[in-house]
Amino acid sequence: MALIDWSEHYSMGVELFDKEHLELIAILNQLHEALEAGDHYRLESLCYRLMEHTIQHFRHEEMYFDDWAYPQKEAHRNAHKQLRREVFALQSKLLADPDEEAMNALSTFLKEWLTRHILTFDRDYGEFLRTKGLR
Repeated sequence: MALIDWSEHYSMGVELFDKEHLELIAILNQLHEALEAGDHYRLESLCYRLMEHTIQHFRHEEMYFDDWAYPQKEAHRNAHKQLRREVFALQSKLLADPDEEAMNALSTFLKEWLTRHILTFDRDYGEFLRTKGLR
């Protein structure tokens, strides 16, 4: 069962970011499946893949912050920094000792953070970019 199902509700209306969010959700769903199956080998590779994709996605968003003079860029950047810190800590704990509590904590945190972030920060950012003509 998927942890998060994509819906248009999550769309920013900017193709690049929507594609990257779809990929993030796909990785999270695969990570959730690996957690449920206790597949520690796959879990480790998915954790690294998630971090690589997240860092790349944040880099893309932050490039657009500067290119389009996004007025809320500092708050959005700070949210990205906070996520990186929290995910690195949770992943480190999980990879060091893949117990059920650590697995559930990572899954729950990522689902809640991603949906909350997309529906607040990214939605506002998408509206701003669309006013600039980006789709």
